[in-house]
Amino acid sequence: MGYGAGTSVYAKRDRERWLSELPEATRPLAELLYEEHDGLAALKAKAEKALLAEARMHREWRLLKTCPGMGPIRTAEFLPVVVTPYRFQSTRWALLKNPENLRASEKAKLELVRKTNKALYRAYLLKETFLDVFTYRRRYYARRALDAWLAWAQRSRLPPFVRLARTVRRHLDGILAFIESRLTNARLEGMNNKVRLISHRAFGFHSAQSLIAMIYRFFRGICG
Repeated sequence: MGYGAGTSVYAKRDRERWLSELPEATRPLAELLYEEHDGLAALKAKAEKALLAEARMHREWRLLKTCPGMGPIRTAEFLPVVVTPYRFQSTRWALLKNPENLRASEKAKLELVRKTNKALYRAYLLKETFLDVFTYRRRYYARRALDAWLAWAQRSRLPPFVRLARTVRRHLDGILAFIESRLTNARLEGMNNKVRLISHRAFGFHSAQSLIAMIYRFFRGICG
């Protein structure tokens, strides 16, 4: 079966031709998909009509429509950002908290974000999906999850996540090593900070031996 460049298999004028080229076994499924597509197209047209009717009630809609590249539908989708810019002020903690710790009111705020700010909700999903990668214990599965996340982040059209994806690619081996071993230099960095604090308190000591003795005393459960 040949498909020419730019040819749509959903156009009604070409459906009979596409269906005639399909095997008998798959033709009923294709017809069912066509029926579902037509139903969704009708629902989309109805939703767009209702969206435009609601948007035209706001005087800001006429001003936004004069902006270059802003068609009627895009203007209607962007309208809530202009009309109620304060609606996301209280959603910060809902976006930062773990999903299992969200209260009912915070879940409602996330649902509002999902409906009215697609870019912000996409960023939220990217953040949560990236954190899920670190729940894996096997390098193979973590690598597959990371590859899928990197592909999603790079085509997300969100500059911060595009930059993050590049950074993750540069440090991919180290991230996978941590997932496999669960070892980091966090404790070593903590010990270094403690040593600096002891050194600061040790001003006036006559020799380095006194400082070393203080370090051993502080870390007596580790160094001895």
